[in-house]
Amino acid sequence: MDRTRILLVADPAATDNRHEIVASGDFGTISVVLANRPLAANPKSSEMTALNLVRLIENRVSPLVI
Repeated sequence: MDRTRILLVADPAATDNRHEIVASGDFGTISVVLANRPLAANPKSSEMTALNLVRLIENRVSPLVI
């Protein structure tokens, strides 16, 4: 964990909400990129945020979480 590095970039010209995760080690390298479009009704958020909130609520009230 001591070698973990985080880079946060705020780009006012960005057209999407982008998350990029890169991990490397003796196993090799893994890279994951998520790019979410903003909500038309609220460009400061995305549909993915709304869907994640719904899933969070479902997980809290459901006896079985998948």
